[in-house]
Amino acid sequence: MINGVICINKEQNMTSHDVCFKVRKILGEKKIGHSGTLDPMATGVMGVLVCRSTKLSSYITAFEKEYIANIEFGKESDSYDIWTATREFSLPDFSLDEFIFAINKFKGNITQTPPIYSAIKVKGKPLYKYALEGKEVEIPSREVYINDIEVIDTDLPRYATIKVSCSKGTYIRSLISDIGKELGTRAVMSGLIRTKNGALKIENSITLSELEEKVVSGQLKDVLQNDDLFLKDLERVDINPRSSKIILNGNALIRKNILTNVSEIKENSLVRLYLDDKFIGVGKRVEEENILIRPIKILYGEQK
Repeated sequence: MINGVICINKEQNMTSHDVCFKVRKILGEKKIGHSGTLDPMATGVMGVLVCRSTKLSSYITAFEKEYIANIEFGKESDSYDIWTATREFSLPDFSLDEFIFAINKFKGNITQTPPIYSAIKVKGKPLYKYALEGKEVEIPSREVYINDIEVIDTDLPRYATIKVSCSKGTYIRSLISDIGKELGTRAVMSGLIRTKNGALKIENSITLSELEEKVVSGQLKDVLQNDDLFLKDLERVDINPRSSKIILNGNALIRKNILTNVSEIKENSLVRLYLDDKFIGVGKRVEEENILIRPIKILYGEQK
């Protein structure tokens, strides 16, 4: 069985589901997941999780993302991008300094409203289905974090390209729409590339056709990365090999079960668990009587 993470450079006009479907066919494996959805018209980094590694999906999606986005000012649409019907809007003249001043207002914690053309569910139904049915629905706002916004290129007042580092759940289309309003006009997204997703970077990604070539030539191991790749920011905890049955059965660990000194690890923080130098899952540092580590997700079955 193949396990690990593959960094795919997603093409345009493909959903995240499409990518997983194609990887299943290429690898001949049924259990394939991903590290977070990417809009069909967007391109760039998408982490594909293979077999056992799919168990880590809920932890992997939390990492910071980086995007390069194209903005077109003086237009608006219900999807906040150019791929649905756009409407012309007045376009005031503004300088580069005014543009930078506007985008700087969106750094840090912000509240944004996702576009109705999105997969967020309201009352158990994706928002885009309400849009396709022409039904009105109240869209809940959400708190996100913008770490940085950098201007890459401009042809003001009509066009601009920015690089955005942000938390999970951030809609770049919504950010662009809000920037347009801040400048006294409207704006839509005309292109989006995800350049980073946690530890995955676009310079290390491959296309689906390149993945197929690797499989045919027997070089899959060249692009299949370890399934703890995304978790490098978590403290590492090594388990005493004599306690292998305890941890693989999912039982809590006391001091004698652990080789690592965990006294400096913050209580309730997640940790990476290793057995015989092999990553086996995720645990939590606790202080419960004699218990120091509680396993949260073990990737291997119990040891018989």
